[in-house]
Amino acid sequence: MQDYNDISISTHLVFSKGQEFILGKEFIGREEFSICGLHSLEQYGGSRWQAFRAAVAHAQFVGNDDVIVVCFEGHRFSREYRRTELMKDVIAAAALGTQVLFGGCSDFNNLVPLNERMLWVDHVKDFNFCVVFHPVFRTILAIRPDGRMSLEEILSENIANKLLLSPSVTQSESEDRVSVYIQVAKKYHVI
Repeated sequence: MQDYNDISISTHLVFSKGQEFILGKEFIGREEFSICGLHSLEQYGGSRWQAFRAAVAHAQFVGNDDVIVVCFEGHRFSREYRRTELMKDVIAAAALGTQVLFGGCSDFNNLVPLNERMLWVDHVKDFNFCVVFHPVFRTILAIRPDGRMSLEEILSENIANKLLLSPSVTQSESEDRVSVYIQVAKKYHVI
């Protein structure tokens, strides 16, 4: 069994002033994440979208990442989080042509179970951890949203191939709802 110890994902942390230590503490000892960007929300007028876009722009400019992680303050790794599982999920998601893989969210609209761990998702709300795949970098940088839209609304409306992990990588209030979807899908042999 491969343990993926030789792989690390370039990771961007987005936080409010004074919260960088709390968020950074989550990544201590997690060598699967290579912190390459620190983005203070104040730099971007408090806009999660602008901070997210800056992380993607950095990755596009550097040009050597197939995927990046963008993580926002409030993220805490869930008890279920396992390095090996995340790496397997990222590789499987890439094979499916995924553009954004959410590690959890507080709410969502429509889900379609793809397998035991991944669900296609239509709209998400309040995510704190996501994997962004290189093929969508340019698309994200080309988006010119209405100034009143949240990051979640922008991604939900402009990115088609979005998946949600279950169990969540990040602590999530929606995990019970996701579990119900999976149980129903199993009962009716959807997955």
